[in-house]
Amino acid sequence: MGLLLVMLSSMGDAQAYDWPIEGQDSIFANGSLQPKAKTEENNRQDDSPENTLKLYRNGVAAYYGAQLETANEQTVYTELVAAQQQNRIKGAVSQSSAIEITLARQVVLPLVNSTGSSAYQNLCSEVGKAIDAFLFDYNENYWIYGYRWVPEGASNQISKIRMWFTDYYSDIRSELNLTDEELSRLEQKITGTNRYEVVKRAYEEVIRLVVYPTDDRMAYHTITGGLLEKYSHKGVCDCYARLFKLLCQKKGIACILVPGGSDMIDGEVQMDHIWNYVQMEDGKWYLVDCTWDDLGTSTPRMTHFLAGYQTPGLYSETVGQNHLAVGRFTSSLSLIHISEPTRQAEIS
Repeated sequence: MGLLLVMLSSMGDAQAYDWPIEGQDSIFANGSLQPKAKTEENNRQDDSPENTLKLYRNGVAAYYGAQLETANEQTVYTELVAAQQQNRIKGAVSQSSAIEITLARQVVLPLVNSTGSSAYQNLCSEVGKAIDAFLFDYNENYWIYGYRWVPEGASNQISKIRMWFTDYYSDIRSELNLTDEELSRLEQKITGTNRYEVVKRAYEEVIRLVVYPTDDRMAYHTITGGLLEKYSHKGVCDCYARLFKLLCQKKGIACILVPGGSDMIDGEVQMDHIWNYVQMEDGKWYLVDCTWDDLGTSTPRMTHFLAGYQTPGLYSETVGQNHLAVGRFTSSLSLIHISEPTRQAEIS
């Protein structure tokens, strides 16, 4: 898709610049995460120690947001969190209704080839990392397909950005209320006297409800496909993992989305799958893959329930051998830290 050009807001007699609208057209493409760059280890450096950031959710550090490093990454993330709390995310659907974010650190660009400069490309990467982390931490924004943003400032200086979002498919907004109602009904079934029982019930209910499709529709890649009768409760791995995360989240249990795959191609993980890690009472993270444990029967496989990387898996492999976690969501986000799950928790 070609870049759309808009005029940078100029102040005084500053030179006017044309800036491309930046962003990505999707977090997923046809259900698969699309990496474009090799991952590299991050050296975690907080370049704004004075910054008091709200990288928390219900008093607990947001898993991906807390790993953002630069002042601009953290600011974009926390401004999006604030917009989420103020119910402004759903209203940001065009440039005119966009969320305005003042950058923590102004970006100064060269007068020649400004958008091709390393400073501009670095800002694009910072914004990409922040939005990726936000959408994975705040999974209730399941209706979002992608995002767009445009910089603002004076002359060759960028001091603000404006960001808005695109819908996952054309009808999803009309289905939000019904989807949320069905999610609430499903949540009411998730009971237990301890965390283990609650997590197990959430796992079972997701597998009992969602049917893996033989065809492909956009709705199957979000929770609407799994929750709504309109779509025959069909969903692919995106649906299973996101629905399981939301149920755990509503019960106050830490749960994250983990992108990755099971195959290597030219030394790179083929990113075509997504599953969950859930944190149990011992403080450790365990793998849960509702998709791979759905046998289409009333009884799940249980192989990938609270599993560790050394847990026996399928095809004479361990769970860790066919669940290769990659800490990159899109080309924007560098490698983040995903702890290897411990051995499988006792299943009773």
